[in-house]
Amino acid sequence: MQTAWLNSASDSEIYRGLRISCVHGMESEALKEALVNFWLAHRVLPDPDEARKRAKQVVNVVTDAEGRLVGVNTVYTGNLDGQDQRLYWLYRTFILPQYRYSGLSSRVFRMTVRRLSSLPASPGTPVGMLVVAENPKLRTPAGRRKLQRLGLTAIGRDARGCDVWKIDF
Repeated sequence: MQTAWLNSASDSEIYRGLRISCVHGMESEALKEALVNFWLAHRVLPDPDEARKRAKQVVNVVTDAEGRLVGVNTVYTGNLDGQDQRLYWLYRTFILPQYRYSGLSSRVFRMTVRRLSSLPASPGTPVGMLVVAENPKLRTPAGRRKLQRLGLTAIGRDARGCDVWKIDF
């Protein structure tokens, strides 16, 4: 089920039989449709309008050997709610449970950092990336060590009590 958008990815790597592909900046309607269908089919996003909005924020997709989407990460811009008014990318990821292999999310994260940190700097360009650790596994000592190994620094908690981490470019 290879598709044109998958073949034109700007960067890709294979991990445990899955292909991680950078599709950031691609304006493919077929890709957007595939992402919307993926999120709706797996009840990640129940609202089609929100799914279409988020499809414009994709950086990397993860596909299986047949080219089916099994994971995706997106970013949007924001700041640290009064602490730091500089603009950051806010990182999100979703991988189907049966494909959450050890090390996969770290590879997707590293590819995202590589892509976003390579964009030309200009006024108003995000200066780094924020990760809100909503996953309870990332709140454990082992999870915190994993985030530190990825180059992230803990900077506090959000209004919901989730740890917030950042990496500057």
